[in-house]
Amino acid sequence: MNRRFFSTFLLAAGLFALSGPLGWLGSAPSAQAKDFVVAAWGDPYEAGWRKSLVPKFEKKHGVTVVWDQGFSSQTLAKLRAQKANPQYDLAMMDDGPYYQGVALGLFEKLDMSKIPNAKNLVPSALEAGDTGVFFAYTGTGMYYNTKIFKEKGWDPPTSYLDLFEPTFAKRVTTHTIANTNGLNILLAMNELAGGKTPENMDPGFAKMKELATQVVTFDQFGETPTLIQQEAVVMGTWNIDRVVNLKNTGVPIEFVFPKEGIWGWRETIVVVKGRPKENQDLAHDFINMMLSQEEQENNAKFIGFIPVHNEVGHGREHIPNMKFPNWDKLQAHRPGWTERWNKEVERRR
Repeated sequence: MNRRFFSTFLLAAGLFALSGPLGWLGSAPSAQAKDFVVAAWGDPYEAGWRKSLVPKFEKKHGVTVVWDQGFSSQTLAKLRAQKANPQYDLAMMDDGPYYQGVALGLFEKLDMSKIPNAKNLVPSALEAGDTGVFFAYTGTGMYYNTKIFKEKGWDPPTSYLDLFEPTFAKRVTTHTIANTNGLNILLAMNELAGGKTPENMDPGFAKMKELATQVVTFDQFGETPTLIQQEAVVMGTWNIDRVVNLKNTGVPIEFVFPKEGIWGWRETIVVVKGRPKENQDLAHDFINMMLSQEEQENNAKFIGFIPVHNEVGHGREHIPNMKFPNWDKLQAHRPGWTERWNKEVERRR
């Protein structure tokens, strides 16, 4: 599952329209008095948190955590559909949909006195405003098959330019622009080629046309893991957590932070507005536990997120060099870029 497909507001609004007032997107799992209901991504993310955070939280408070899975855009649509009668206590989502939810008034203002672990975070983790915390970072960089590279005697990739080497022709994957990974690679290529985002994207599209001759697929339906395991591809672009998740299953794969830097996004955790005070207090403690040093370590180990705790490594040193899209600006351009991508990049193949 790639939970970052279609994270625009238009999709969220469309999902809401399909859901009706209490349709499939508007309903949460049936919650009992002792249930604590979370709306967030599914496996492997839920599975990762159920290894440590969730059982500790359940034991501490005598509750059962009910998990409703969904992409960030789906979670946003559910919260919007339930605004008058919310059933979720806590939600997690990418930063783009989070800011849309802020504009819709879906989240409670956080009481930071109930989240003491926040004092141990990198400063940028608290830049989400007063209704959310960026509890993890991730982004789009590169991966390579360590087994094949070792067998062939190839040096590990260090730059996006390595994707263009003739040696790797038709053994590279990247993603379609409908996926945030695809959009991020377009931004990276535009920067690499001297363009200015979003005013001048011509250099980026020209570079993507060139990359299209190397690519075996622009992943739209989750083909990347299968292609990697079949050894049909040897390198490509992907987000950090997906690479770590696949590596944790035993696949010989490694993530690379290209020397040019990576475009990323921030994972946000919020308290849903309109729930009883007891539920809000529980949600604040869930956030506080998520921000603890132990759980930040587990986020990196089990899920692959870059932690935001000052005492946890696992890629945190890359945060100052990460670039984050201005979603307000980019979303206005994305439909036009998608049309251009379909005509000039993927059709070129």
